[in-house]
Amino acid sequence: MKTITKISAFIMCFVLVFTLLYGCKKDKETDTGIGTPIGENSGNTNDEKPIAGLPDDLYSFTLALDGKIYALPAPFSEFAANGWEIEEAKASGNVDSSDESLSPGSLSNPAMIKKGEQTLLVTFVNNYDDDRILPDCDIASISTTNDSSGQGSPIIVFPGNIKIGSSEENVLALYGEPTDTYEYADFNLLYYSKDDSARVSISIRKSDNCVGALGMENRFLSNRSPVQQ
Repeated sequence: MKTITKISAFIMCFVLVFTLLYGCKKDKETDTGIGTPIGENSGNTNDEKPIAGLPDDLYSFTLALDGKIYALPAPFSEFAANGWEIEEAKASGNVDSSDESLSPGSLSNPAMIKKGEQTLLVTFVNNYDDDRILPDCDIASISTTNDSSGQGSPIIVFPGNIKIGSSEENVLALYGEPTDTYEYADFNLLYYSKDDSARVSISIRKSDNCVGALGMENRFLSNRSPVQQ
């Protein structure tokens, strides 16, 4: 077990978001508004069916969001086609973030995307040969978040049907021992790394040993898994 000293900007934002979420919503069930409540009893059950097209391999860097499959890094256009848009005021410190330009190979600061009242914390990466504005770039990382009203938490499902509420036992059975574990007052952060640019973070609540938040980051197309719809 390690006490964290320095981690990436993405993981820092992930931890901050989860800390705020957990501190406000501890021991309460939150209705996401899209079918499955987030709370103590929303974990995997034996009769749940796997999501079609979602592999079991954690290092495929594939996730399901609102029933759609994305393999990171994923073009933002895939998210936009399913109703997601960039939340202008919260991306990279610019007033009009859609006009922000990334040079080839560069990574954005943490940004927000939204769909109705649902919000997600993301970073963008430019995997192309020319300067591009954020809507023309790829999403390199994604993690759960929620707004101040508690209504902005979409359901994200990771490989093997892991999601918020899944037990730590299920996580370890499917993914094995994490690369690193960071201990906090109310939760442990399991950290699965393929390399410095490709990793997964899973927060385990100490109150019930269940998943409290999820984060996935993969910057490079060479690590990308083909999406099977």
